[in-house]
Amino acid sequence: MSDSSDLDKLSRVVRHQTIAIAVLAAVAAAAVVFGLMMNNKYRRAKSDLKHMDHEVVTRAGRLIRRIEPMAERPFFIFERTRIPWDALAPNARTAYGGRLPTKVFGTFPIIGTQSDTWQAVRTDDRGLTFPGPDEYYLRTGLGCFKILILDPKTGPDAHALAVGQFVSRNVVHATADAAFCQPDPLLVTVQQPDKLLRRFFASDQPLKVYCHHSAEFVSYLLHRLGYRTRQVQLYDDRDGKLLGRHTVAEVFLPEAKQWVMLDADYGAIVRDSEGRVLGVADIAAMTHGHASGGLTVDDLAGKVRLKEGYSTHPLYSPQFAWTPETMTDKPILVPGKYLTLLGEITDQYWILEHDANFVPASLKKRKANGQATQD
Repeated sequence: MSDSSDLDKLSRVVRHQTIAIAVLAAVAAAAVVFGLMMNNKYRRAKSDLKHMDHEVVTRAGRLIRRIEPMAERPFFIFERTRIPWDALAPNARTAYGGRLPTKVFGTFPIIGTQSDTWQAVRTDDRGLTFPGPDEYYLRTGLGCFKILILDPKTGPDAHALAVGQFVSRNVVHATADAAFCQPDPLLVTVQQPDKLLRRFFASDQPLKVYCHHSAEFVSYLLHRLGYRTRQVQLYDDRDGKLLGRHTVAEVFLPEAKQWVMLDADYGAIVRDSEGRVLGVADIAAMTHGHASGGLTVDDLAGKVRLKEGYSTHPLYSPQFAWTPETMTDKPILVPGKYLTLLGEITDQYWILEHDANFVPASLKKRKANGQATQD
């Protein structure tokens, strides 16, 4: 009897352990499947903000709706003065589940000069009403926004220059944001400017990037608006020595039917004696040999330089919070010196034009006289 009882006990123990192992295996398998499903869902949403992709349930546990991740690629450039909140924060109404916190608390400082027209912005539960075309920097209950309202009474050429000015006023020469758009710090031509959209439009901070990043970014914004754009890499390699290098953007103005230069890093455009905005080819021809008669420089932003310690080597890009106190009182753009610089670095230049999908489509090398050179 004792042997039979021991066998029964052993059998029950084995059976219970088998059941426990089966349950654990089932739970583990379910966890793996759930993890794969969640990863696929986040991958489809193209967001690592997993806490923003969740389900809202009632107290009874019934599913009522889902909240998707906030828009990754905001684009706050408009030609109208009435903007719905959904255009700035597409999922805010669902997230708050009721009345939105629509109050405008004020503005925030920027790199360049700005107006005080933000005080005339009116808000309600449905959206914002702006007093007219201008740049607006708003600190609201839904976050900080940089918004450009274009003047519908002006043409596409004026709009392109307004976008160039808007970007120039919100870019500081530093490397803190470079890693967000340039995966490899040594490959300056491989960039992802769309990765900077949230940092530009939905933040109270300027973009902290170098000239080739800001040139690519302003080109991307203009491309989104339907313009032909390209990057121009300027350099002086006399006697085989690289003495200077700078990158600017060019946009084709459909009304003027010509390419013009936008330098978002310095915040500059160049005009001839008749007031026409010039492209790199004309500037190179007129400044070659360091002559710049008849040229004038428009200061688009009134920017000053960062203090030492904030703009570091591209391979080392520490983050910092920009404030007006991080700036000196030394202007970045001095017109005479800027024209001299262009005269020195436009002996030869590369033109990198984008196709309809903003993919680099052609690369051409030119001399200051406009002639093609051998690559």
